[in-house]
Amino acid sequence: NRIVIMQNTMRNPRDGFYTAETAPVAAEIDYNGAAVAAYPLTLATAFLTNGVEGVVTVYDAAGKTTEVAAADFEAAYAILEFDSGVAPVLYNADADLEVADFAYALTEGGEAIYSVVADSVHPTADMLTACLWDTAKEYRVVATDKFHFPVPAENMATGEVRGTISGAVNASFPDYKIASGKLGDIVYIEDSVE
Repeated sequence: NRIVIMQNTMRNPRDGFYTAETAPVAAEIDYNGAAVAAYPLTLATAFLTNGVEGVVTVYDAAGKTTEVAAADFEAAYAILEFDSGVAPVLYNADADLEVADFAYALTEGGEAIYSVVADSVHPTADMLTACLWDTAKEYRVVATDKFHFPVPAENMATGEVRGTISGAVNASFPDYKIASGKLGDIVYIEDSVE
């Protein structure tokens, strides 16, 4: 299972999952009568292990939920600015879907897509709890260049995922020895391979 960081699936600043030639690009869509740049949500859902089926529960920043059919969710776009503290809009005109202040979405398969905006801090323990994941387990954190390390439960309990003003989304785990407990440009958190 994975918690996918939406912004880094759409930005991917370091070669790894994408190269300079295959880096994600925005599409131009019509949003309330204006042409805007938006990123297909499939850039994020492609990193889910279990795919998207059934119904997806979408949460906004205030905690309000919207249930969306999997096909409508995958066909949506994210309208966002990477260096902004304003939460993105999740939009699919054909499905009459518009979720302002998109925070995260939970799939029936037990995975999540998280929005991490500039200057925001997300305790990893809270992210695991929101996904109904076991907070007493070790997880693996993976960056856009595919560098990764396992994070024991005691470090996940005090860790953070942080949005920076440059648009990068990084992780920090105090008192963890590997890479000084810091990993830049994370793309997902997943179950450790056993």
